[in-house]
Amino acid sequence: MSVVLGLVTLEEALSRGESAGVITSPQSVSAKTAGDGKRWRAVAVALVALSAVAGLVGFRIAGPGAAASKPAVTRPVPPADVELVRDGDGALVQIVATDPQDVLIAYCALGPAPCEPQELFYGSPPDPGQRLGVLRQAGGPRAAIEIRRRGGIYDWAAGDGIAPIPLRTVPADAGVALPVGRRPGR
Repeated sequence: MSVVLGLVTLEEALSRGESAGVITSPQSVSAKTAGDGKRWRAVAVALVALSAVAGLVGFRIAGPGAAASKPAVTRPVPPADVELVRDGDGALVQIVATDPQDVLIAYCALGPAPCEPQELFYGSPPDPGQRLGVLRQAGGPRAAIEIRRRGGIYDWAAGDGIAPIPLRTVPADAGVALPVGRRPGR
């Protein structure tokens, strides 16, 4: 060890070792270190091979497009006071709630595919009885559902109660928007 650190020369170390009876000849030193070098080389090759295998297994599990994939969309928690109407096949045909935001959240929570509620558009020009609920679906463009105030009643509904609730494209000039989670006057 002293030779490696440069404290003594190899000859001095060998002469000290012979006097102490530790090392008997330079050939035994080279044979011993050569065996250790082969052992360390084998360990290093094994570690590199294991790292490569672990990397390939991780790549196969995650898939080739995992790094470039879009973030997953999870369903929000449905609001408590929402009325759902389904047809004979179980398709959601109408959602009724006390405000349009709850209708949009319920659609994303319980509708045909997971989506994320984003905002409510008030129309252009603003219509007090109509909203456009904008949502983001996994792997797709933004879409919207039409939400209307029910005549003479103080609640809001999406769908006609007969056919599944249709998705619309978001118009370029959709009007004034309010992000979901913020309510006017609250």
